[in-house]
Parts: sequence; structure tokens; C-alpha cells
Amino acid sequence: MARGGELTLGHRDGPVIVVRGGTDDGSLAAAAKAAGTSSMTWGRGAGDGAEGLRSSLRGQGSGFEIGVVGGRGGGRTLVEELRLVEAENARPENQAELAGIFGAVLAAERGLAAGLEKVRGASALFAHMAGAGDRPGSSAWTDDELEANTASWLERLSEERVLCQPEAGALDRARFWIRMGQRLWDQEVRRRLSCVYFEERTRRLLMMVAGAWMELRPQGWVVVGGTGFRLEGAAKRHAWPQVMEWEGGRIGRNALGYLTGYQRAYRFDGLMERVVGGDRGGAGGGVRDQLAARVSRELLEEAALRWACDPFGSFRVDVPRMTPMHGWGVSSMRVWLIPRKGMWVALEKGEEPAASFQWMAAAPHMRRWVVSEGMLPAIHLTLSALWRDLKIGGREVILSEERQGATGEERGRWKGVRLFGRIQWGSEAELGRILREAYRVGQHVRVLPAGKQASRRAFRRALAQGVILRPGTTYVRGHERGKPDDDLSAVPVKAQGLARLIMASRGMAEGG
Repeated sequence: MARGGELTLGHRDGPVIVVRGGTDDGSLAAAAKAAGTSSMTWGRGAGDGAEGLRSSLRGQGSGFEIGVVGGRGGGRTLVEELRLVEAENARPENQAELAGIFGAVLAAERGLAAGLEKVRGASALFAHMAGAGDRPGSSAWTDDELEANTASWLERLSEERVLCQPEAGALDRARFWIRMGQRLWDQEVRRRLSCVYFEERTRRLLMMVAGAWMELRPQGWVVVGGTGFRLEGAAKRHAWPQVMEWEGGRIGRNALGYLTGYQRAYRFDGLMERVVGGDRGGAGGGVRDQLAARVSRELLEEAALRWACDPFGSFRVDVPRMTPMHGWGVSSMRVWLIPRKGMWVALEKGEEPAASFQWMAAAPHMRRWVVSEGMLPAIHLTLSALWRDLKIGGREVILSEERQGATGEERGRWKGVRLFGRIQWGSEAELGRILREAYRVGQHVRVLPAGKQASRRAFRRALAQGVILRPGTTYVRGHERGKPDDDLSAVPVKAQGLARLIMASRGMAEGG
């Protein structure tokens, strides 16, 4: 029933939902839009004063107010109350809008019942999910049917790898998505889905549904690899993809402890939000995808053919300057080696461990739960370069002439190299040389060795620039040193993985 800017769903004698404000026509579409507004804040509200009406929910925000008041008699659950409202307003053309309102109401009730004083954000997400698409149904699901349909949908998700709206009535669509958010945290479900490749939109939708459900709890708790983590604040919203990454790699307790700095209140936000894809603009800048793929492949082939050792252990390493990850603000990496196969890597900003993921030398190399598509080429290139230098250089992460020519017997004596603590990827002198070779040399005056003099061509170039050369000097025109695409002789003989990484990445500005 609509009256001016007010819409009432249900009968006065039964439970009602009253939407006020925001529109003059009091339409159901406007009410659904209000329920899905991110500014809508829900709390406990009082009844309207009429005898026999009990207190229920009230949402306010963006010029709208939604009140949910229980009917006379009491003793019914909120789902039973909403079922009566649905019966009074169930028409095919109303299903999506009604489902959106029910999604927000059910989510708000769950959060408030769990102990939250206010619910905001999560209710809007469930309103959007329930109200999306148009697959109306007529039957009312029992609790057992809800469980069976949710399990069937999860099975279909793992096989077909796409999200779809269930064929259900408005209320059951809302119930379905809230239950789905909860099921996504089940360990069995996590393990099953963690090894499935989903395109980015589907991954992000799953992340949002799981995160919204966890936000309906005052404090979250999740156990992975035998380790429990408290989820507070933004961690409740961002933790799920990281948990899925750990599940996909079947991470062990020791590795997980090292990667998270042994923190039970580990932060799942901050830098992770960028790596997941929250700040993707230009994130992959500094290295072209095709070049990154080719150089990565060459580095891994070299490591496979010329390996000199099988490193193991765990260590921290600073991210070298003039590399993409350094430009993103990643200062260092925690690395837990998986002998002969790959490594677990946690990115750090300062001394705080952030996003962590598994990288393997064999294809497909990485899952997509934590690292966004745009950032993957540069990260894969960086780790391919590190792997090459570790496999060939060993403890010092450098390549020595003696080890290049080691016999099988000599190789066997030192192939197992344990790395620990903090290591340096190439010396400062090497890094300086790499940068000199990799980046363009501007035109400049250079002092010549004793007895040498500038050529006539150098004198003419200098005069053209308004420079008068003094005796014993010459004028050098601008040029690029080193051509990573076809000339390895121009880069240092040590830490060539690092050299190839920097040379492939040149062109990016320092810090960007």
C-alpha cells in the first residue's frame, strides 16, 4: 500500500515493513533502492505504539527510513513474519525488489542478534545480491530445503565456475545469499573451491559475499592450517581471499606462522587491498605483459638447466630499487621455500607482513585469490628472477664462475643450501652497475684518460649544445646501455636474474 512518500508492505494486523521518504510515489522500486543504499544504518527500533505490536528493526539513511514491525500475537520468527509479508505482495514483477528488501532486513537482524549495535554495509550487499537478476520461484523452502539447495549450488559453482541467482521466491533468495556467505567460510567448502579458477568478477563477488557475512559478527574467527586468526575491523571484509590462497596451497602451520609474523590478530587489509585489486590503476605499470612473460620463461628455463643447488629454509629479502614491486610500496618479502618446487611469499611494507601467496616454478605458477590479474605479470617476473638466482647462486644469491663449471660430484657437495635470516639480493655495487647498464645515459662531458683527446665529431656535438670542451675532455651523446631483449653481455655476470628483472622493468619512474 503506497501513500504519498510512504510504502507499507503487509497488513496492519500482521507484520509490516514501512518505507518512508526519498520519493513521492512510494514505489517498491524506490524502497528496494533504499534498502540497498550503503549509507543505510540498521538498529533496534520501537513499535509504532499500537497495542500488541512488538519492537523490531529500523533502518535510516540517504533520506529514507525503513521500519519493520512484528504482528500481533508474537511467537513467530522473523522469517515466518516476512513470509506473511511476501504472501501479501508476491507478484512476478515484484520479486527482485522484494528480495532486495528482505536481504537487507535479514542481514540486519542477524548482525544485531549477534551483538552488533548497528549494521551498515553488509546489509546493502545482501540486498543487492538478493535483488539481482530475475529468476522468480513460487515454492517456500523449509530449512532443510535451504541447506540442500545451497549445497547443490556450491557443487554447481565448483563445476561451472559461475555465479547465478537461484530459482526461488523473494524471501528464499535473501535467505540463500546469507546462508551462502556463511557456507563460504566452511573449511570443506574452502578447500573444494580454493583450487578452482574463477574469472575476476566471480572471485570478487564471492569475496564480497563472504566478507559481508563475516561483518555481521562482532568479532570473527577463522582457523587455517591449524592456526586461528581473530578478524576485526576491515580484516573481516578482506580475509576470505587470503584464506582461500592458503587453503589452495595446503599451507602448513610453520610456513603460515612465518608468513604472518606469528600474529593471531594478523591484519588482512592495508597493502593487501591493493594487491587484491582495490587499487589497480597502473598497478602493472613498468613492465609490459609480453616482455614479462618471455623474460620469466627464459629465467625459469635457465634455472632448470643450470641449477647448482636446491635451497631450502626461510628468509627475508629487501625488494630492490627500480623494480615494479618496490614502486608499489613493497619494501621486502618473507620467503618460505618449497624445495625444488617454489615458495610461499609474503609482501611487507615496513616490517608488517601483508598479502601472502604461493608461487611455483611449474605452470600455472600462481592462483588468483590474492594477486589481481593486472599485477600478476610483474610479480611472476620478480619471483622468476629470484628463483633463478637462488637456484644458481645459492646462499649468496649470486652466480660464481666456480659454481658454473662445477662437476656433478662437486655439485652434490653443496646443492642443499639452507637460507635463513635476512639476505641481500645482489650487492650494492652490483645493483649500482645494473642500474648504470639498464638506464639511459644522458649527454654529458666526460674526462678522458691521460693522453687522449676528443674527436672532431665530439667537438661539433658539444658546440651544437653550447658547450666548449676543455683539453682532456670529450662530449658523450645520450644512449642506452644494455638491451635486455637480445644482449646479456651488457649486464653483470652475477645476479643476472636481478639484472634481467630491472632491465625488463626500465622505463618506470622511481617509486611509481
